[in-house]
Amino acid sequence: MASLKSLLGTKQDAFVSVQESNLEKGRIYVYTQGANYSRLWCGFCFHPEVSGTAIVEIWGAGGSGAEMCCCGFGLPGNSGAYVKKQVSMSPGDYICGCTGQSCGNSDALCFRGCSEATLVRFCISSNETCACSEGGKGGVTYCSTN
Repeated sequence: MASLKSLLGTKQDAFVSVQESNLEKGRIYVYTQGANYSRLWCGFCFHPEVSGTAIVEIWGAGGSGAEMCCCGFGLPGNSGAYVKKQVSMSPGDYICGCTGQSCGNSDALCFRGCSEATLVRFCISSNETCACSEGGKGGVTYCSTN
């Protein structure tokens, strides 16, 4: 029977010698309008330097849990939606978007609301389209004095 050390040793050789050759080339920019607590993660844009295929995966922000009272129980928030899109891109095309924000800090008793969607705009060969991944519903707590 093989030892754990010998099994891991054979796997390590494969990981060390791997050379990545399929990574996309391009530039990613992040910007902000300086509002809403300086949401630096909000604005992003990808400009490819060479032609190729981009696979874009986006998730909406997950729903947070509500504040708990001393005697009660709660249900967690739901996860955000998921979208996957594959596009062929050339230099001059771009993908821009805004990442959704969770439904707030843990200071709302009972229900916190819904999280924001993640929005992505594609401009490919001067044709524009978009994708939206909806945010999750926030968690709920129930207080009981009995």
